[in-house]
Amino acid sequence: MAVVAYARVSKDDQNLELQRYALEQAGYDQLFEDDGVSAVAEKRDGFAAALAALQPGDTFLVWKNDRAFRMLKEAVLTMEYFLSIDVTFRSLTEFIETSTPMGRAMFYIINVFAQLERETIVERTKAGIAAAKRKGKFPGRRPKLTDEHIAFARESLQAGEALVRIADALLVSSRTLSRALGGR
Repeated sequence: MAVVAYARVSKDDQNLELQRYALEQAGYDQLFEDDGVSAVAEKRDGFAAALAALQPGDTFLVWKNDRAFRMLKEAVLTMEYFLSIDVTFRSLTEFIETSTPMGRAMFYIINVFAQLERETIVERTKAGIAAAKRKGKFPGRRPKLTDEHIAFARESLQAGEALVRIADALLVSSRTLSRALGGR
């Protein structure tokens, strides 16, 4: 009966040290990590490897529930898998351990709130962007190319100039220029 630990941070400027330390203090046999990977990413290699390492009777250990799950459906499906192979889920910060009916209930409740939090953040972000647009502000990175640059590029392409040379002249990558031109 091994303890398989999993740690994840979603942004490159975050680091795993806090989670590693807490997981070490709790004790584990194997540690799997995802660095710079969102919890809702389709591909989380560390998470997949941790699940593959689990054997009947093992414990899956995380520092905090949202390090593993942000979507209720995934949490529920993973818990069904854990139950089918007799694996206990344990979260250090929420004090969740699914070896009891109360622990399993808390697991589901915490994941309902995690999805609510994620959906609320998305909703607020969309509302903020819409409000900014109504005020004439457009959030995000400013385009590298102006309408004049794009017109120049189109004329140059029609005159037979190579896309790479036009991009160099405009001080952008050929990919940036190609996107600005709508694939040409």
